[in-house]
Formats: sequence, C-alpha cells, structure tokens
Amino acid sequence: MRVERNISTVDEPTEVIPTDIVVPTDARALTGDGHLTAIPAEPVVVPGRHDQVVRVASDALIMPAAAIAGVLSVLMLVFGGVAMARAGFDGPIDEPVVSVGGFTATAVLGMLVAGAGFALLCAALARSRSAILLFSIIIGVGAVIAAIEPDVGNGALATERGFAVLTAIAAGVVILAATLVPTIRRTSTHVEHVDRS
Repeated sequence: MRVERNISTVDEPTEVIPTDIVVPTDARALTGDGHLTAIPAEPVVVPGRHDQVVRVASDALIMPAAAIAGVLSVLMLVFGGVAMARAGFDGPIDEPVVSVGGFTATAVLGMLVAGAGFALLCAALARSRSAILLFSIIIGVGAVIAAIEPDVGNGALATERGFAVLTAIAAGVVILAATLVPTIRRTSTHVEHVDRS
C-alpha cells in the first residue's frame, strides 16, 4: 500500500488559535433593586504565536492486480529456483530432469520460469498495470505453447502439459485482474497547525 502525503497551505494564517491566551471577563452590575448580578462578557483574545493552518491529504492506493501478480511471481521464483538448484549446472543444462512440486523440470525451464517470475514481480512492485499485462500475456502465451507442444525445444524443458495449463490459467487470472479490477484510492484529509515562529 503506497501512502502519499500532500500538504497544501490555507490562504490565510490565523491569529485566533488554541495557543492564544483567552482572558474571561466577568463584570458585576447593580440591578434596579440594588442586587449585584453577573453580566457575562465576550472573552478577550490576546494574540500569542501566529500559526499557519495546513491541510494534509493522505492517499492510499490498493491495486488488486499487483497483489495477484506478486503472489504468482513469488510462486514462479520458488519453482524456478528449486528446479535450478535440483538440476544444477554441472553438466548440460537440459539434463538431468528433476521433479519440483509434482512436475518435471530441467535447469532451462527453471531459468525461464524464474526469469519470467522476476519480471512479473518487478511489474507488480512498480504497480504498473501495463507492465503487469505485458508480462502476464508473455507468460500465458508461453504456457499455452508448452501445453500444446510439451516437447518444445527437443524436450530441453521437460515440461508437463499439466504444469503448462496451470501456468496459463494463473496468467489468465492476472490478465483478467489487470484489465477488469480497478485500482482503489482511499483519501483522508485533516488540518494541522504549524508553528511559524
């Protein structure tokens, strides 16, 4: 949640503020029958410091698409990192084939998934709707290609159709959230007194 603080000054400084000294003045007067009666009088304001009235507005932006994209990107980074760690880089990067979360993968697939997850995470943290859409579409298209042709790249990815379909569905959810769910803006405003002395 991003919070912005905008300060705008009210045109005129005020002299009558809570820091002024208010001296109540009560007067007593004789009534017609000779009794003393209290007569309330207006308080006298003795000017103290001159404070400036400042209006402070705070905006909180809530972007559900960025939150959903952030969750998907973290899952992709974890999957890619585990795939690379298990497959290693000692030999060819398309061997060995390892199992991550019930799906087969190679170091090549791990690098692709982690790279796409990192790009999507950067877009989510920047709260850029267009970047989230761009990377989600790229991830979705790649997942659909892998679902149609799981042996893409002569089997170097060792991807399974189930993993590709799951990734395509997740990318579709992010695309729908980025296009349909609006950004929520909450604004709160309050007035502060700033001492100019």
